[in-house]
Amino acid sequence: MPDQQPRLDKKTYVAVVIVSVLLGLLAWRSYHSRRMGKGPLFSVVLLLRDAREVNAGGLADAAGRALGLHVDAFDPDHPDGPPLDMDAIRRPFVLGKSPAFLFQLEGLRFAIWNVDEPYPHVAKATGQEEHDPRLREALTLHKARLAVNLVEPKPAEADMARAVRILASLVAELAADDCLAVYCPTTQHIGIYEPEMKQTLRDHDLRKGFPAPDRVTTEPNNADATVGEP
Repeated sequence: MPDQQPRLDKKTYVAVVIVSVLLGLLAWRSYHSRRMGKGPLFSVVLLLRDAREVNAGGLADAAGRALGLHVDAFDPDHPDGPPLDMDAIRRPFVLGKSPAFLFQLEGLRFAIWNVDEPYPHVAKATGQEEHDPRLREALTLHKARLAVNLVEPKPAEADMARAVRILASLVAELAADDCLAVYCPTTQHIGIYEPEMKQTLRDHDLRKGFPAPDRVTTEPNNADATVGEP
């Protein structure tokens, strides 16, 4: 008799289908954005000294701490976790595995990218890099990046501020001692990371850039800050 292949139970099958559809949608948007020369609606990137191990559970915990709510985690490699069904995807959740994750909250969708490579598009900081050895060191020494991108839907102007606050709060929670700098491709500003930056990220409207003095303007590269490769 031929070997019988194991059959997925209904719960696992539904989870696999939903994960495939959501991650497929993220990949399609990445390809489409790259072809159109468009970036995410808003993006903030942590420039890291070394690659960081990241999983859906850890990101869900970080989002929960940052926003004061429960966030489900769905890891395609661990289908024995909480059921991923139509009810579940209406709640806040993080889905995926490195390098690509999807974070959904109240209709907003954020792509989180954990990439074991330096950010390729950080241009020389205009003027200040020559006089700021910390910035020069950060741009030279970072070996990896962790990015949070608001990808859809495009909020109304009044709601955009809230969406950016959510993004910034998550970035603040993810920032740690391995972070050298925080870069915002959307506004073309970069700031040296220090522990005090966490509160700055939470309190400051990042649409206006980073507060002085750790603020510099970089050469435009928004066309390269795509959904797919932050």
